[in-house]
Amino acid sequence: MPFLEVDTAAGKKRKRPEKDGQKTKSKKTAKASTIDTDDQEEKILQLEAQVLESRKHYNNIAALLSLAKTDSDTSVLAKVVGGAAESELVIVRWLKARLDEYLEMLLAVSQLNSTTVTLVMRLVKEEIKEEGTSAWENGIFPRLIQALLNSGPSTEALRAEYNLKYFQEYDDVRFQTLGCVVYVAQDMEALSASEAESFVNASLDILSTLDDPPENDEEISDFFAERPTRPKDPMVLVSGHRKRAQAAWLAVLKTRLSKENRKTILGLMVHRIVPWFKKIELLMDFLTDSYNQGGATSLLALSGLFYLMQEKNLDYPSFYTKLYSQLDDTILQSKHRSRFFRLLDTFMSSTHLPAALVASFIKRLARLSLAAPPGSIVVVVPWVYNMFKRHPQASFMIHREPRTSEQLKDWEERGFKDPFSMEEADPMLTGALESSIWEIEMLQSHYHPNVATLAKIISEQFTKLSYNLDDFLDYSYKSLLDAELGKHMKKTPVVEYQIPKHIFLAEEGSEPNSLGLLFTKAMERGRETAKTSASNRDCIVRAYLGRRKLNDRPKRFFKLPNFPMNIDQMKQLDLDVEHYATAMAEMLAIMHWKAQMDANDVEFVLAPPRLTHEVSTQASPSSTIKSIHLGDHNLWILDFDCCGDMTMDTNGVDQAWRAFYKNDPYYPRPSTANRVKSVEDQQLWDIFKARFLEASEIILGPESNIGHLPGLLISKIESGNPHIIQKLNAGTTD
Repeated sequence: MPFLEVDTAAGKKRKRPEKDGQKTKSKKTAKASTIDTDDQEEKILQLEAQVLESRKHYNNIAALLSLAKTDSDTSVLAKVVGGAAESELVIVRWLKARLDEYLEMLLAVSQLNSTTVTLVMRLVKEEIKEEGTSAWENGIFPRLIQALLNSGPSTEALRAEYNLKYFQEYDDVRFQTLGCVVYVAQDMEALSASEAESFVNASLDILSTLDDPPENDEEISDFFAERPTRPKDPMVLVSGHRKRAQAAWLAVLKTRLSKENRKTILGLMVHRIVPWFKKIELLMDFLTDSYNQGGATSLLALSGLFYLMQEKNLDYPSFYTKLYSQLDDTILQSKHRSRFFRLLDTFMSSTHLPAALVASFIKRLARLSLAAPPGSIVVVVPWVYNMFKRHPQASFMIHREPRTSEQLKDWEERGFKDPFSMEEADPMLTGALESSIWEIEMLQSHYHPNVATLAKIISEQFTKLSYNLDDFLDYSYKSLLDAELGKHMKKTPVVEYQIPKHIFLAEEGSEPNSLGLLFTKAMERGRETAKTSASNRDCIVRAYLGRRKLNDRPKRFFKLPNFPMNIDQMKQLDLDVEHYATAMAEMLAIMHWKAQMDANDVEFVLAPPRLTHEVSTQASPSSTIKSIHLGDHNLWILDFDCCGDMTMDTNGVDQAWRAFYKNDPYYPRPSTANRVKSVEDQQLWDIFKARFLEASEIILGPESNIGHLPGLLISKIESGNPHIIQKLNAGTTD
């Protein structure tokens, strides 16, 4: 740490030499270097007081900086306050160097916190007071904003606090922050993709809090520092603030935006961005580019684009063509369906739209509704009704009459051929105006009673002025089902005239009836097919010692080369489950402590023994097993491709613990706090555990310095599944 060196010889009186045994008396306070106290906070306060008392104690600033670089909270709160006369150039330069060092320390990403922002903003205020408003752009403030914009998601809460205390509170802070966003965005080309995305996210955290611009210059009255003296200073003019905001938003829009960032900006477009723009046409390229991307992005761009067309008279000739292209088989099942229909109802509200265009939208949605869920159909039908009321020139689509007798005869002989083309992209050329809405009539026979009833409004007189779409937008399978289940039934419906006592037998103990005979033949044919199938020539059984028989139905299709067998099935076949448990324990110990791998996603299978004379790598308990049902077989280990290297320490134990529970339930499972096992399952676990510890000790040796790791792993396994524990802890924290 550099200390200030000043020549103090000049201008001092010559001292008399001291006599032996005499001491001079000090008339002033002790030097700062003699301060020696155990209380660090007390020390900081003393050093600050001495800096303010006399400039001879300026070296205390260096000591304060050294303390501030420590990790203690009291040291971080230390600040430098002081000044010096302009004439003393050496002192001023030294102080400025210490100030720069102090700021560099405060604005480091690791040091950014609420106290840091408060301290820096105080320094900004003092700097502007001394040097004028030019310090906003050339002083400390740009360094603070750059730190906030480049610090990533870790300081999101800090940016929110800055917005609340400064950006939204003071007009001059808002004005200068917008300028800093533009300045920082100029260096975006040199940033990586992740750094650029981090900058955009940070910028959106700040810019998204912009309220409506001031209505007049008099409303710009809240200043953090001194108000500019020039009457035409941009900082005191609404036009200046709007220009800065426009430049800041354009700087962000020109960056490499991710899909999520683009969606966020589109959501802010109408209410947060457009009011600040002096030249609205500058947003046209961004909106059209977003509109052309398709999907949810196009949907979000619709409202902004239509706003510019309607309110600002911007021209976009292909708007309705692009809107028509949004009507595909996914729009009626999209989570943005409600938003889309609200916008669509607004876009189609003009009575000056061509009848051919309106007919195309009606026809396309009617066609899509044939394969749509009921919750979507109940929106389409009222919307079609409103379109016919709003555009009566298209209402003859409701009932298409033949124009000539020859056309009627052709319809009767060959049937009606719909002239509407779903493949045509231009809504003016689809031929919908020559078609009819026979699709709505088909919906009158829909399986859902609500849909069928609602579709009949098209066949009745149009006495209702219009339907409120908001009443139909939030329907889903769940809401429709809940409505049906919640209905009060006056009479229990008859579902069967006579309930039979037997399904497959004619009478108790008699021969099977026709259905029983059919079922018996199907079962026999299924067994024979399974036996003769080439895919079932070989059999590999997955040995699931951690699972009992499931209560759900068996799978309709299964293959013998991949057959899962649980403990209950093994006992039905008189297999030695304990033998498999000890073999698995040995194999797991070998993989962990000999091969030093975590055994992630390995598989334990029962398969025929090796037919060749090659040397086998299987463990001794897995020697050939005799079984009446399975025949001679061994326990094998497969699939080592997902295994990872395992360090011989606590980190490796954690890795093995996670792999144990991540794997299929091959191993026996212990009782835990979250899941209590049966007595038989716990006994099987105890056998597995004892053999695992025994085999581990043999492999590692009794004198090994890592001999405690197997026991540590067992303890972690018995504590429970780490993924479940993590979720429970997260839920407790929330």
